[in-house]
Amino acid sequence: MIRTILCPVDLSELSRPAVWLAGEVARRLGARVVLHHNVGAAPPSSLGVAWMWAEDHEHEAEGQVARAAEGLRELFSELPGLEVEAKITRGPLDSAVHEVARETDSDLLVIATHGSAAPAHDSETEQIVLRAPCSVLALGEGCKHAELEAQGWLGSDDVVPVVVPTDFTRLSRKAVKYALALADQAPVRLHLVHALGVEQPGAKAEEKALGRLESLVPESIAGQASFTAAAGRPAQVILEVARESGARFVLMAAHRKGPLRRVVFGTTTLAMLHSSQLPIWFVPEGVSAGPGVARLLEQAVE
Repeated sequence: MIRTILCPVDLSELSRPAVWLAGEVARRLGARVVLHHNVGAAPPSSLGVAWMWAEDHEHEAEGQVARAAEGLRELFSELPGLEVEAKITRGPLDSAVHEVARETDSDLLVIATHGSAAPAHDSETEQIVLRAPCSVLALGEGCKHAELEAQGWLGSDDVVPVVVPTDFTRLSRKAVKYALALADQAPVRLHLVHALGVEQPGAKAEEKALGRLESLVPESIAGQASFTAAAGRPAQVILEVARESGARFVLMAAHRKGPLRRVVFGTTTLAMLHSSQLPIWFVPEGVSAGPGVARLLEQAVE
């Protein structure tokens, strides 16, 4: 399922937690790691302007590539014993990341975000998550590298608790199926969660929601899953369950908002990315995966 992990890095200190996390997943799942750095904008398409750009910027770009290559070599030393390669590109960051993901047939992106987007703009991380051709493991600004490393994150022998929220929509059911497929490859315990809203629900509504959650998990692994339906705003409920269950990460769908507006994150997705102290494993709408996972995803949206 996870054979190639792409880790975009900007070579700042923020890159190191992302590289460490990519290495953790790669060691546990037997995958290779591709480190990717984008050095900036490519020349304009107009021939005359491109020529002037080349005169002014090509020497500077050569220096950027050389510095990037040196920085990537340093990061290689943090991934001993793993199969690692490097990619250096020029152009808009989100387009470059998606192009490299397709070129390397990546199954997972591991990326860190510098912070929340400005009100009028989506952050680059948000755009990468929404448009990614594969699942994305993101570290928001709430994640503390030292705490993740102290946990061992995926560990070596222990069963890893994972929170999987769902609102029973088509896309969130797809994420649940993805989590079930991941459970076939790694020793994880799934905790499915549904937020019932801010109004206190009656016992009947809670019982119905729990029944729907249980129906998403095959009987063969029902003993390896647990379920929570609780009142509250979705992000608050998810984070509370994650804290109580000792989850190492949250696996959830990356919802888009507004079909007629500019594509942006839904409120819960955005809140999780920027407030969670845990890594968030996003399953975007356009996610692709290996044949076995693809069959599970097809079943999820029937």
